[in-house]
Amino acid sequence: MRLFTELDLAINDFTPTEPPVLENVIEDGLYLHLKGRGFDVTKQVTKKKNRYDLIVKKCGEIVCVEMKIHASTNDVRQFDRYLKKFKDGMIVVCWQCSFPMKSIFSEVKEQSPYPIALIELSKKFELV
Repeated sequence: MRLFTELDLAINDFTPTEPPVLENVIEDGLYLHLKGRGFDVTKQVTKKKNRYDLIVKKCGEIVCVEMKIHASTNDVRQFDRYLKKFKDGMIVVCWQCSFPMKSIFSEVKEQSPYPIALIELSKKFELV
């Protein structure tokens, strides 16, 4: 199974213990979750002018995992820049996502030669 697919499944099994207020809360929780599942994960990787939240490696494959509290169209430029550097895939994990961002991801997912996913964590919490 490709690393991207394994990560997508593992991240979809991740649920924060409480709604996060800061991006690093998602990052720390997801880092521990993936480490606990045996993934080779590195936090806060800086290359040139970019800072990647999590980098996951396996058998020569490298996938970038980016965290956002609220993913919106303001983040598109950053995601576009990162996607080109990670041909094995990129996964954006957010607490909430704007509707336009969901639409953009849906279109990019169909057109991109590289695997890409958007995972919205707030959907896992029931709002009463």
